[in-house]
Amino acid sequence: MGGEVERSSYVNKKLDDAGVDLVGTDPFNIQCKAVERSMDLHTVLADMPEDQNYNVVFHKRNNQGQIVAMRLDDFMELIVKLRQAKIL
Repeated sequence: MGGEVERSSYVNKKLDDAGVDLVGTDPFNIQCKAVERSMDLHTVLADMPEDQNYNVVFHKRNNQGQIVAMRLDDFMELIVKLRQAKIL
């Protein structure tokens, strides 16, 4: 990631409507959640765009820290790429 990261609600209504909260984060589509109640991360990811980017959900709860969720196949693809680039 690099460049200028901005909220999609200010920059790109189409991405905002598709559940992407931040733009300028290629190769990732990022949705940010800060909710205390349970949420279905599978549905959140499924509602995000199907494009060349990896869909990622950042989630935080009070006093529980932050987590990141993505599809397993996307995660494994990233691991393979990092190993091929000798980063891991």
